[in-house]
Amino acid sequence: MAESKEVCRIAVIGSGVMGGGLASALSHHHQVSLYDRNMTRASELAEELGAKASKDIADAVQDVDIILLAVKPQDLPVVAKELFGKIRDDQVLVSILGGVTYEMLKLHFGDAIVLRMMPNVPCFYGEGVITFADTGEFSDEEKKEFEEIFWPLGEIYWIPENKMNAATALAGSGPAFVFLIVESMVDAAVTLGLSAGQGKDMATQMVLGAITTLRETGKHPGELKWEVTSPGGCTIAGVKTFEDESIRSGVINTFLSTYESLQGFSE
Repeated sequence: MAESKEVCRIAVIGSGVMGGGLASALSHHHQVSLYDRNMTRASELAEELGAKASKDIADAVQDVDIILLAVKPQDLPVVAKELFGKIRDDQVLVSILGGVTYEMLKLHFGDAIVLRMMPNVPCFYGEGVITFADTGEFSDEEKKEFEEIFWPLGEIYWIPENKMNAATALAGSGPAFVFLIVESMVDAAVTLGLSAGQGKDMATQMVLGAITTLRETGKHPGELKWEVTSPGGCTIAGVKTFEDESIRSGVINTFLSTYESLQGFSE
């Protein structure tokens, strides 16, 4: 993806884990300012990034191109009231609120230009998945402009609004489940006699290598699995246990329950 040629002015509303992480990643390429009702948290992050922290939300959004809404979903009504009458016609409100649909955002922000976005934690390191809700509101040229702004975060996908919760469950929550799996690998390594540090380093590199192989070859994961699995070998013994323990079904059900939770919030 092409790098943005212009510096964008972005006000990040909310300095929690996601808001702070995105602000940090974007600050290397754009002019970022911060607002949080916890002024201490916003000020500390602003000092770290060499950015501006505003005490007043009106001041925070006054001279920016994009308002990046990164508060908790349950805080949406309060923030919407604070922003009422303060969003200009030429500004874009980008929401990363999980489970909050485009229709819900329009209900709260009326005629404001709204873009629903879902990033994930790896975005902080430029290796994330960013999904944008394709509502038909933006032209191909405008979509390209958004991609040029947010390219530092990772890979960008435009998907239908009604698929956003599915993408959130997969890519947004998914890293937590990967961390759990790696943690289990570390526990296994300790059980096998390796140190926790060795287990963590080896498991992390193994997962990274496996993902790189998957990406570079373009092969189906099932095909690559069989390339590693020899007849009567140790790997097929492990694969059998994997299936006996219903780990495949467990992974599927984990994502399904995550999705159902999001659907419940959206309704």
